[in-house]
Amino acid sequence: MSFDNPLRRVLFRSRGNHRQGMGDLHGCLALAYEFRKLNIELAVLAEADKEAVDFLCEAGLVHIPATGEEADAFAAKTFRPDCLIVNLLKSEPEYLSALKKTTGLLVTIDDDGPGAAVADLRFNPLYPIPDALVDPAYIPLKEEFQRLNGRLREYDRELCRIIITLGGSDTYGFTSLAVRAVDSLPKEVACEVILGPAFQHEAELATAIADAGKWRFSLACNARDMHERMFAADLAICGGGLTLFELACTGTPAVVICGEPFEEQTAADMETRGFGINLGFGRYLKSSDVVRALMVLYSDVDRRVEMGRRGRELVDGRGSERIAAAIFQAWRENKSRI
Repeated sequence: MSFDNPLRRVLFRSRGNHRQGMGDLHGCLALAYEFRKLNIELAVLAEADKEAVDFLCEAGLVHIPATGEEADAFAAKTFRPDCLIVNLLKSEPEYLSALKKTTGLLVTIDDDGPGAAVADLRFNPLYPIPDALVDPAYIPLKEEFQRLNGRLREYDRELCRIIITLGGSDTYGFTSLAVRAVDSLPKEVACEVILGPAFQHEAELATAIADAGKWRFSLACNARDMHERMFAADLAICGGGLTLFELACTGTPAVVICGEPFEEQTAADMETRGFGINLGFGRYLKSSDVVRALMVLYSDVDRRVEMGRRGRELVDGRGSERIAAAIFQAWRENKSRI
């Protein structure tokens, strides 16, 4: 992409931990890759949770600790961002109003709280709200997903490989539920369990895998090549957040166990559009519920093919590029009014 008069500094406001999950920070990182192409100075204002600090350090992003409204507004003012991008859930108007005074353009991503109305530009592909850009095409994914979206893939008539990937934290430990469901399938299938950096249910998972002794489960922690692992899988069990859209982009059929109640509408919307089988919030599920959904796709290759095709249509991996383009357009319009 090429833009006239690009922004000089962009500040992200986000968070990531076991309770919150890591999807918001992954979205920030995907956008950061776009801005880095233009040599824009970047920083992330986030609570100093270990998971977030480790993630930002590995990503090479400057971390500014978030400690409260007054301190955060001072930190933002000190950084002097041309654009401040808030990727949080349910922000309060007072907080975003304080941040808005520090920047020329305030943008929110998937903020469905009352504070979103304060923003100059809103993107809500995960949690739609009025007056926002809500199409799945605006999901911010890293470039490797865009590359895989156009790669030819085949769908075997029989399932050979399943992955279980329930986000960066799997707050309530639904991974063990998924393992027990896969163990109940009528034929042995290789299954890879992929854990995120904030996962904290190792004991329960170890018990579930030990109980499923006849199956061959492999474990991967904080995998760096998630896009390739998704593309290689015949089927995935996933959460209803960012991972669902990554799987759609790679054309990998999915059974969705929502990690939080607020993910249910997202998963339902994607199912209506033709991608994924939405089982709702995992706390209310039994292993047999997951097995029934798996069997629907296990025995129907045509449905898996169609689901994969539809997912790749809905999410082509260029969401970060579209968000960046819209931000630059809004920036130019704001500058022209000054």
